[in-house]
Amino acid sequence: MRRAAAPRAVTVSAIAARWPMGRLGDLMSEKNYRGMTAYAKSKRANVVHTLELATSSGTAPDC
Repeated sequence: MRRAAAPRAVTVSAIAARWPMGRLGDLMSEKNYRGMTAYAKSKRANVVHTLELATSSGTAPDC
């Protein structure tokens, strides 16, 4: 990606990425597992990872 003239990373997420995350101390849902909460956390993690890629490559994210 670093060699491309206009690098691009596309992340397909869901509305669940905007749901409240709950407790940050239990990111792996080891204490209280709920399927939809785990799904929302994974969608949020995808978005955060994409934003970090944009930041590290020096490009502005287009959200």
